[in-house]
Amino acid sequence: MDNFSMTLSSEEKYNILNKIRDSDFLNEKDFTILKRLSYDQGEEIRAEVAEILGDIDSLDNIEAENILIRLLTDKNDLVRACACDSLRNSHSIEVVKLLMGHIKQSEDYLVRGYSVDSAAYIIRRIKNINREY
Repeated sequence: MDNFSMTLSSEEKYNILNKIRDSDFLNEKDFTILKRLSYDQGEEIRAEVAEILGDIDSLDNIEAENILIRLLTDKNDLVRACACDSLRNSHSIEVVKLLMGHIKQSEDYLVRGYSVDSAAYIIRRIKNINREY
């Protein structure tokens, strides 16, 4: 963990996350903060990061998607479930494959449920995009 996460109180971290959530545009500094906080000791902070990244309309930002993919392997079930849910905005068949792995392997019902939902959502979107062309 870096000094950034260690020097802030939980309240300060939530204040920063709320400001990022309320902004209309996520800039490079915001992504740096989110990436750092995605390694935080507190699972609630890591889950919040995943939720914020899921609020992005589409995960065209590869950095955001990579953070969420890493959070799929988090030790905490809630963080993994939030990452699964947030990845629903992906356009990647590779993400679908990762989610399918969680459907088969995860013991947590929330992780499995969000994996199913997100994988289905991505597949429907890909199918609809292919119909348009």
